[in-house]
Amino acid sequence: MKLSITLLAAFLTLAPALRAQDGVDVGKEAIKNGNFLKAIDDLRDAAKKDKKNAQAFYWLGMAFFKAESLDQAGAALVQARDLDEKNALIYELMGDVYASQKLSAAAIQQFKRASELDSTNVPLLMKLGDASKKARMYTEAATAYTQIVKLDTVNEKALTELASLYTRGKQWANAARVLGMLAKMKPTDLTTQMSYFKALEEIKEYALIIEVGEHILTLNKDSQDVKEALAGAYKRRNEPGDLKKAADLFGTVNADSLDRDKLKAYAIALKSQDDYVKATDIMERAYRKDTSACDVPYDLGTFYMKLKKWREAIAMFEKKIACDTTTGFQFASHLNAGMSLMQIKEFKAALAHIQGAIDRRPDNIQAWLTLAQDYAQLSEDTKKVDAYQKVLDLIAADTANATTNVHDGHKAEAYRMIGVQYLLDKKYAKAVEVLKKALEFAPKDCQVLLWIAQSNQNSNNKEEAKKYYCKVLKTCPNTPQAKDAQKGLEVLGLKCED
Repeated sequence: MKLSITLLAAFLTLAPALRAQDGVDVGKEAIKNGNFLKAIDDLRDAAKKDKKNAQAFYWLGMAFFKAESLDQAGAALVQARDLDEKNALIYELMGDVYASQKLSAAAIQQFKRASELDSTNVPLLMKLGDASKKARMYTEAATAYTQIVKLDTVNEKALTELASLYTRGKQWANAARVLGMLAKMKPTDLTTQMSYFKALEEIKEYALIIEVGEHILTLNKDSQDVKEALAGAYKRRNEPGDLKKAADLFGTVNADSLDRDKLKAYAIALKSQDDYVKATDIMERAYRKDTSACDVPYDLGTFYMKLKKWREAIAMFEKKIACDTTTGFQFASHLNAGMSLMQIKEFKAALAHIQGAIDRRPDNIQAWLTLAQDYAQLSEDTKKVDAYQKVLDLIAADTANATTNVHDGHKAEAYRMIGVQYLLDKKYAKAVEVLKKALEFAPKDCQVLLWIAQSNQNSNNKEEAKKYYCKVLKTCPNTPQAKDAQKGLEVLGLKCED
């Protein structure tokens, strides 16, 4: 009898909770069927029967939420949370309620707490990301979307939102990384491919710009922006064949639409194809975009030199000298201006520029060689010889090229010009000595052979004179030097052996 009473007491104690749970199940079914008012009645009754039933309060909050009774939903969920503080579903639904009430900060707080309790719930993380983005809490939004991508690497919405945030914040490296993932997922979506392409442009990833740009042109062969950027990337990468690709691609767009940088790139690409006429036209367009800018004049000057437009070249080099104080450009501009002035026979004006180049690079062999040539034109014989000797001294000091023939042409010219000056000064033995050194580097130089013969003849060394006159006839038949050699032999009364 005592056992029966005990069982009855236990049943009576559990009965309200069991009835409450029945009410929860009935309420959930009503929500499922869209009968929210019935669900509210059933769940409210269940909550009264068992005031410690967190599920009853949670589902009551859900019913109120579905019925758009947001204040009542919030009140029910607060009670549910107090009964079950580690239930992520309760916090998530509270976040939904606050979001519907446009209480963004409160909604984000609840979603964040829910995500701490359920860190792998992708839909929940999406709510946190979207709410944070809407509240302009972009760092928090990015964190949520990033967590989603870690859980689901092909979640298109999270990737799209994340790319948008990085693009908005001009975090181009991050934007490119995320857009690259999207681009692989959507290879034929032109909008995605273009967004990826533009992000790559910002971070100057030229290899990827080329890869993606070439792919975009298979989707839309008429995309002018892509053609321009792709051509520029070819020029920047500059692998074999790239400059031709750049020139060809630039040639398919309207040059008037190109900005200064792309016009310059186009001109350089044309230069690589030796199309200096077209390259000059394009570089002039770049120059006209901003005549005060200092980056175009030097290149344009070198183009003018190729076209033998010497005065135009001089004007560009002098402009570069005036606007760019860097040693390298000062040196090169002075030297090129000097050489251009020599071409129009303005040797005195050339001298000032050449000396300006040497002032900036006193050990430059080409500058001293040009100075010697200019002195020759000015009939400054002593200075000419000194300059050529300086060339030889600098070459001797160039230990890096001591075992190469890189300076052979310079040596031949220097010895040749010093030697002929000794000949003119009637220093015949010295002339022969120096001119023979010139032959070491230019053994078939007909004029040097003739000068050696004449120097020997003038010093009455007939056999050596005959030897070199005969070398002229053998090495250089049917030349003016051969005619002079024959006359020299006739004066000596000698003939060459067969």
